[in-house]
Amino acid sequence: MNQMLHTSTDLAGLAEAFVAATASLGDPFARPLVLVPGAGVQRWLSQQVARGSSADGEGISAGFDVHPREALESLVVGELRDDPWQPERLVWAVLGAVEAGVPGLEPLATHLAANDQRYANALRVARLLRRYADHRPALLALWSANPAEEAEALGFDGWQVRLWSALRDRITAPDPVERRRALAAAVADGTVPVPWPAVHVFAPRRATPVHRSLLRALAERCEVHVWLPTAGGADTANALADALGRTGREWHAAWAGAADGRVEHPGSPVAPTTLGRLQAAIHAGTPVPAPVTDGSLTIHASHGPGRQVEVLREALVGLFADDATLEPRDVVVACPDPDALAPHLAAAFTDTGGG
Repeated sequence: MNQMLHTSTDLAGLAEAFVAATASLGDPFARPLVLVPGAGVQRWLSQQVARGSSADGEGISAGFDVHPREALESLVVGELRDDPWQPERLVWAVLGAVEAGVPGLEPLATHLAANDQRYANALRVARLLRRYADHRPALLALWSANPAEEAEALGFDGWQVRLWSALRDRITAPDPVERRRALAAAVADGTVPVPWPAVHVFAPRRATPVHRSLLRALAERCEVHVWLPTAGGADTANALADALGRTGREWHAAWAGAADGRVEHPGSPVAPTTLGRLQAAIHAGTPVPAPVTDGSLTIHASHGPGRQVEVLREALVGLFADDATLEPRDVVVACPDPDALAPHLAAAFTDTGGG
């Protein structure tokens, strides 16, 4: 096994370690696979690689095969065409099983007949089964192995087990759990080719059992490196660290359990500012320090998302005006619900004057 977990309380320090680890004088055509959580992290990481690849900080980022983390399965096996277990196709098998009067599906049949949204409700059920396959494959494996016992144990909700069994009888292709188990075994034993010299997973956050299983299989064939930012230890006296790091510690425990080794990378020196002292306290697990008015951390209170975005725009305009070295790539706008704020951001930051 060759799966290593790299952690750091400093995301920039983690990126610096990634740049150092991937700098190679080997085959320039051997492109390691880099999996990222989204386009924002991909862009930021590419900038860090470009900066770190040249002494003057003006290098380039090249030689990586970068994809969203969710694309791992399709990258290994290829795009699945006409997959009968995709929700948009599975919905018809769900409707067919109900129409055929499969025993035990009476609750589902009653639900689908309750209104004129029959297709939409059946599609919701198909998507639910897909989520089970992604996030709880062990549950579906139990349903496949002991359908009668599992259905009885669920009581009224036992119709889900009976539906799963009916779908496996009606669809000749292996179900997602069987297919992925076979895929992981084929990757591990060399039946499926692995075109990358190494696989890097950067800032993965939560991962499904499917992804972790496939990465373990890839670790039999090449090096797998997981680069995970952390928020300090579990035993913390910092209330903010406890609130912000609770979910992250769950992710860390899952990744640590799958790793063959761990490397802790030191963070960059923290500036002696209010923000820097707060960050240091979060990482060290010490109480939140008393604030000092130095402009490094500012809280703006305003009503409604529209006004909040307007305040953000004015704050950014001021920052760019005061610091000629500041560039757009140095700015990160973080929010809990990007989709909700997207229209406001577009309205506030779109130049309608043609300038």
